[in-house]
Amino acid sequence: RRQRQMCIRDRINGDPDEEDYFFEFRIQMDEITKDVSLIVTDYSDEDELDEAKLLWNSLIADLKKVLGSS
Repeated sequence: RRQRQMCIRDRINGDPDEEDYFFEFRIQMDEITKDVSLIVTDYSDEDELDEAKLLWNSLIADLKKVLGSS
């Protein structure tokens, strides 16, 4: 089973005295079923994990509405 994949990685640095933060989007398409998946990886601090999950879940829900997906 083959999958096609595209990856975008971005670095965020709001404060020059702090570490850079990364997030990554991967879009995968299964060549047999044509199913498409969006995989988001947020390289944030552990103490911000719950907040990051809420943010990404909200953003993905908005994206699904715009795309007409359930």
